[in-house]
Amino acid sequence: LQQLRSLGQPPRPVTSTACVPRRSKEVPLCPMEQPGETQDAAALPGPTRWPLLGSLLEILWKGGLKKQHDTLAEYHRKYGKIFRMKLGSFDSVHLGSPCLLEALYRTESAHPQRLEIKPWKAYRDYR
Repeated sequence: LQQLRSLGQPPRPVTSTACVPRRSKEVPLCPMEQPGETQDAAALPGPTRWPLLGSLLEILWKGGLKKQHDTLAEYHRKYGKIFRMKLGSFDSVHLGSPCLLEALYRTESAHPQRLEIKPWKAYRDYR
């Protein structure tokens, strides 16, 4: 995984002041870090990452996919607003704060690649 700020894009103007101090012109990536600092995704905390399975066994043990939302909420309480998780071969970073999501969107490239979650897309198309 790359550092989120390594994309070389200039920061976009801040539109929301809900998570940002008024004098700041750049959205901090993490509330504990000063603007301009980056953290490698490999250094993020998260649940046990077993070879081949990642955290899948732990999620299944805690109630499976029907209780996955509860498990992710527990992980956010345990690991903080940003953590890393692996399910099988899929590596992901979970954000639990609107200001972190805004910071991510402001630093991504002009052509982002996002995971398409087919059930979510089917639901959006159905609405």
